[in-house]
Amino acid sequence: SPPIETTLSHSLVEVNRFLQPLGEILQEGLYLPLSKETLELHQVEKVNPCQFCDYISLCRRFDPGAPLRSFKFSQERLSSRIDAIQSVNRKAGAEA
Repeated sequence: SPPIETTLSHSLVEVNRFLQPLGEILQEGLYLPLSKETLELHQVEKVNPCQFCDYISLCRRFDPGAPLRSFKFSQERLSSRIDAIQSVNRKAGAEA
């Protein structure tokens, strides 16, 4: 099913921390889609952004070594984005 809109019960500080990487993306003009396989290398489980992506047929995520290359690049350039995703993922797991 498609993504749904919901109200967050998190504090403003947590929301700002989660949105900060979006500001970095807009400022630097760098957006790297993170596949399910790349997120799993970052130890983020139960997240599959690929199921909502309109460009899955164009994605190179299945190229040999692509998830590892994306993992290394995202560690270097997207660390705050990864931290935010991991934080939200941990909280969701703790609340479940």
